[in-house]
Amino acid sequence: MSFDVFISYAHQDRPIAFAACAIIENAGIRCWIAPRDIAPGAEYATALIEALENCKALVLIFSGSANESPHIRREVERAVSRGVPLIPVRIEDIQPNAALKFFVSSVHWLDALSPPLERHFEQLAGTLRAVLDRGEAAIPARVDPVPVGSIVSGARARALFRARWAAGVWLGIGGVLCLLAALTYDTPDLLLGIAVYGLSYLLIFRNIPDDLKTARLLTILLLALGGYFVLLNVMAMRKIYIAIDSIEMVCGFYLLYQLNAAMRLERVTVR
Repeated sequence: MSFDVFISYAHQDRPIAFAACAIIENAGIRCWIAPRDIAPGAEYATALIEALENCKALVLIFSGSANESPHIRREVERAVSRGVPLIPVRIEDIQPNAALKFFVSSVHWLDALSPPLERHFEQLAGTLRAVLDRGEAAIPARVDPVPVGSIVSGARARALFRARWAAGVWLGIGGVLCLLAALTYDTPDLLLGIAVYGLSYLLIFRNIPDDLKTARLLTILLLALGGYFVLLNVMAMRKIYIAIDSIEMVCGFYLLYQLNAAMRLERVTVR
């Protein structure tokens, strides 16, 4: 596959990276981006190395996640060692750590800190065109445009759907715990479960997607309370409760992850 630009990004920034890729390719510049351009059955690391060896420019989607990623540092280091032009695009207002700063301190940055993202990525495409033209890169034919706004908003909608699903499973597990408390005539646990799980889950559902900050705060509080219950059950050696509580905690952390993902996408949604 013929391409000119390698897009380096942290997996948390995938919707934004693919949005940038769509606009760059719409300008007639072919990109290589994982996992889209990794052939089925190919080894991931080998495909990355081959792409880095053949790219004519590297775009770094720079964020807090990218700043802490050792994979990003290796990709940037490999590209810079080959003399490949590096164009960092900052999507969060942070400074690079020492490891990345060594490579990016002397290059021009593009900031994409405010919507709409199309404007920043169109500027990026223009910069890449100039860089590649100076290097006499072969530019492939124009590809079909991709609706960038739908990429980001669709990813957010999927994150919210998964968050509701996780909250529903968590609510179901809370119901099972309340049922066990009722069957064992454990009135304090039953009343506590009804009060805590019922009210809190209803609040979580109510605040998805209208108030994700409140939903996240409630989720964190419930996780803290769930951890306390797990500790109590471990001390009491109640194995069934331990097992159910553990599953519940996994669902809670998954819910928190999806809420964070949706909030992240909400801040950068193309308007």
